[in-house]
Amino acid sequence: YQMMWSYKWVTDRLLLFPDIELQKVEATLEDLKKRFIQTGHGPHFYYYIKQELAMNLDKPEEVQYYYDKWIKEPSDSLSDCRACTLANQTKALLYLGKLEEALTVAEPILQKKLSCHSVPHRTYGDLLLPLLKANRKAEADRYYNKCYQLIYNKTGFMDTLIPLLKYATITDISIAIPILEKYFPEAVETDESAIKFQFYTIATTLWDILDKEQRKIINLPKSLNIEEIRREQHRLAQLFDRQNNTNAFSKQMNRTNSEIKELHKAFQ
Repeated sequence: YQMMWSYKWVTDRLLLFPDIELQKVEATLEDLKKRFIQTGHGPHFYYYIKQELAMNLDKPEEVQYYYDKWIKEPSDSLSDCRACTLANQTKALLYLGKLEEALTVAEPILQKKLSCHSVPHRTYGDLLLPLLKANRKAEADRYYNKCYQLIYNKTGFMDTLIPLLKYATITDISIAIPILEKYFPEAVETDESAIKFQFYTIATTLWDILDKEQRKIINLPKSLNIEEIRREQHRLAQLFDRQNNTNAFSKQMNRTNSEIKELHKAFQ
């Protein structure tokens, strides 16, 4: 059992790095499914990770296909905890543009009936932009504040911090700047390339929005400048796209940049 759990953990982390070709990632997922079944477990986690991979590749039809299989499959001892499962389902539904359905799934989390190490933190973060786009800013602000209180002065929550930085960049630059300054060193040091890429994409977009005076006072590590960060951001996008044989990460980078700038103008 412990070996299978470790295999699951390693497989989950494969999506964070651009060094392993997509074919090898997919082969590993198929091997994991086979070994799970051989040891008396079901494919519940397999279907979850397949829809997560499809989300990374920006293939909504595949996300829906594997999501449907995932939620129909009973969980077992190798599945994530119930809080994480509902948080991941919420994330998938939000990606598919199903805000109301996502809120229904997330209800036990939002009502504090379920929680774990990373939940409700990441669910709060995932809801911010969909709520903002639905003209429900008061709700989004409430979840923003709850989320930041949970992760403030803690490390290891970069995946949760990223939507907070994105939301603050859109709604209040004066809040976004200290967040960027506070968490920039952790983003530079992380070995998780997907997290680094996402943070850098928002950081460079925030920099583009700042005026000259704001750029002068922003406090970033002296060993790096924003153009080096921009080059690394593009390098990572190219690596992930080469790994996946797609342009999904380059499209995500450009889409995030445009979306933040457009929404920033709308909410000023």
